[in-house]
Amino acid sequence: MLEKIYTHILTSQAIQLNKISYFLILCQILAYAQSKPIYEDLISDFKDTWIAYLNPNCGNRYFKADCNAYKVLLINECSTYEYHHLIFRTLELQPHYELTLKLTFLMEMHSVYPEFIVYIDGRIEHQKIYDNWGYSNISCNTQSQNYALFPISITIQHSSSSVIIAMIAQKGNWGITQFQISIQECSIACDSCNSNGCLNQEMLLQSFNSQHFNVISTEEGWQSQGIAVTQIQECFGINFYATSGDHLVKVFDLDQHYAISFQLKLLIFKFKLNINIYLY
Repeated sequence: MLEKIYTHILTSQAIQLNKISYFLILCQILAYAQSKPIYEDLISDFKDTWIAYLNPNCGNRYFKADCNAYKVLLINECSTYEYHHLIFRTLELQPHYELTLKLTFLMEMHSVYPEFIVYIDGRIEHQKIYDNWGYSNISCNTQSQNYALFPISITIQHSSSSVIIAMIAQKGNWGITQFQISIQECSIACDSCNSNGCLNQEMLLQSFNSQHFNVISTEEGWQSQGIAVTQIQECFGINFYATSGDHLVKVFDLDQHYAISFQLKLLIFKFKLNINIYLY
């Protein structure tokens, strides 16, 4: 009897230890699984048609090409103007708290030294002047031109339901390849999170969070000077709710709570150097 009890106790302890081990392993797996590539292009093939805003005096100077083993998007120099081609992708995202962008910048060797800028949702997240001395002996050749390759990795805190990645170079022949976006995704059924896990908050309303929409419901609508705003426009491949007024007003009915979280993307066109934005 004592032997059986003793064995049972040992077996139970072993089971508990195994459960703890499995739990720790599962936590590690879940933490790792949250890092999720959600978009890749210019790696083994050409996936999508990229969009560019360009100087109309230069014409369309971007195209897809093979550069040795690399699939690349190239922009040819418009010698009269600088910063003449801005290329971009717009993507919808699942709930997340962190975003990582990886790409490789191509610069024609032994030419001008361009400044290369990467914007994420309108903010400059990478800005650098490149020269022939900074690359790690990686190059490729296309159309009798040699290009130096510069890997770039950017990680930012990000939680918006969409992202706009835009890139531009100052001058010269340049391009990109090996383009990848990854996110640290929230757990299943979690609308908002951070590195510590799901946040204790309830989603009240989401509006205009699809890349394309053409209808504004009464629940989504805002007012300006007492009149409902109904205008929809497009920029960077995404639709947005537009007004020419200087304010927007909306009333929300809330259940009992102790804090609120409010998030939006604001697009301002033809703005002056100094502008004040207020949220009441």
